[in-house]
Amino acid sequence: MHVVAYEIAPYQNGMVAIMIPQIRFSDRPLQSDTDRGERHNCVIALDTVRSGEHRQVIYLTDDYKAARNYVHPIFEIFPLGNVWSSYDFVLYLFVRYYFRIHIDDIKKSLRDITAKALGSAKAQVISKETELIWQKRFITYSQKVDRIDQVVQKFP
Repeated sequence: MHVVAYEIAPYQNGMVAIMIPQIRFSDRPLQSDTDRGERHNCVIALDTVRSGEHRQVIYLTDDYKAARNYVHPIFEIFPLGNVWSSYDFVLYLFVRYYFRIHIDDIKKSLRDITAKALGSAKAQVISKETELIWQKRFITYSQKVDRIDQVVQKFP
């Protein structure tokens, strides 16, 4: 896996200004700070694939609202790659490095992701509903870890 960081400055008034208004997934103006980073990252993903710099991308975000509003609609139209959460990335690492990573460490990572999400959300006063959503995600991904473990153990 190759991780690349891009500066947004070259895109600030160029591709972002051209593409986001054209794509128009939201009524929020481009100048709005709401989900601005996610919108800009989508444009960078599109540009890097379109220009041939990368064949596909894995877009990593735990901002589920921004993913629903901006990221998923763009990735549904443009075949850029996949959208992953931190949970998905941990599952990938578990599959990829199964014999080097212990299942308890993977489950601890899932707990850490959940705790961080709930901790940062609590700083903004989290609703019970949001807390339940994160707890359900943790349970779902913990079950996926168990299932991966069951299947991969049977490999020769």
